[in-house]
Amino acid sequence: MVGLLADADRLAAIADLVGVAALPGHERMVLLGARLMREAVLQQSALSTQDAFSSAAKTAALVDAVLAVVDAAQEAVAAGTPAGELEEVDFSPLVRAREETAPDDVEAVWAHRVSVLANVREVGT
Repeated sequence: MVGLLADADRLAAIADLVGVAALPGHERMVLLGARLMREAVLQQSALSTQDAFSSAAKTAALVDAVLAVVDAAQEAVAAGTPAGELEEVDFSPLVRAREETAPDDVEAVWAHRVSVLANVREVGT
């Protein structure tokens, strides 16, 4: 997770200069992955009963879900899927999993993961 965020920070500086569209697909997926990690795992709302606390198991499931989605996106890019098509995938179920699932509901996070992975794989075919 830390490596993904560090790589994304480095790439963001380059993207600011040349534009995201100028980056190769695999680097665009790193930026996408870091955005998902920030939105689906690292942000937290103290005002939300579902999100004010997250068990270690749920947090680990969220991290695993984001990394699985990023890996699937990287595989799709390597197989020739344009990065722009993958960037248009609906990742909102994964982002919403943090707030829509109970603090210890790993199985619900898994269901969100499966949904988003199916969306990514559908684009990659």
